[in-house]
Amino acid sequence: MALSSSTDLSRLPVRRLATSELAAIQDLAYGRDWYYPDRTWQLLFDVGELHGIAGPRGELLAVGAVTRFGAELAAIGMVMTDPGFEGRGLSRRVMERLVERAGAAAQVTLYATTAGRPLYEKLGFAATASSVMYVGRPAGVTPAGRSRPAEPADLPAILELDARAMGVDRSQLLIRLFDYADQLRVIESDGRLLAYGGAWRGADKLVIGPVIAEDDAGALALLDDIASSARGTLRLEAHSDRPHLTKWATDHGLREQATITPMALLDRPLPGERALWHIPLSVAIN
Repeated sequence: MALSSSTDLSRLPVRRLATSELAAIQDLAYGRDWYYPDRTWQLLFDVGELHGIAGPRGELLAVGAVTRFGAELAAIGMVMTDPGFEGRGLSRRVMERLVERAGAAAQVTLYATTAGRPLYEKLGFAATASSVMYVGRPAGVTPAGRSRPAEPADLPAILELDARAMGVDRSQLLIRLFDYADQLRVIESDGRLLAYGGAWRGADKLVIGPVIAEDDAGALALLDDIASSARGTLRLEAHSDRPHLTKWATDHGLREQATITPMALLDRPLPGERALWHIPLSVAIN
């Protein structure tokens, strides 16, 4: 059966996707000019769930991902629909499934594009800030010299600091950073971990994140040490309530590429000591 503008798409089920469908996911993503390496999608499969709607030939029409961190927090991302089937309720049905999978007690977060925000607002999400994506080749970066490469022995301290910042256990994600990240660095003093941060290779940019630090100076020192040894184009997410990141990006010649909106579902603060949180791992996972 070929799909057309008159096909009743409501009969197509929302279902959980398998890693064997990665090629179909990439086909859909490329059609939207979303370019992520296979390993980024594989990370989402490893730590979360992908759900979608497929056509009769197995072609994916809509996809989204949800990553749960216990019963208290979940992140939704990578929500997209085939451009030829927009406006027909597919993204809404996928979103409803992802929210359901997040759990009734969880605070659910996401990053909204301008196009996606109206749907998320209809589903009850509200903006918590704004965020600018900066890209470019950084100029004039001098290493701070405060950080060192992370070692597996640092993992317990990284998990402890991250749990303070996020208010949840993200160990299933963080244990994978040693393999996933191109760089993973820590700052310590008197044997105590004060900050950690990383950067990972996207399709054509080095994406900085996550960055968790007890103060702004530590976050900026990590940025200096990561960027000074990086090659090529960087990408950095800077929230409106993190002006030190905006200043760093503009001082080093990065340009604004897009503005996106962090949103949350429940009318309550995000868990954790959020002053320690500076940059997400990615807009799909937070």
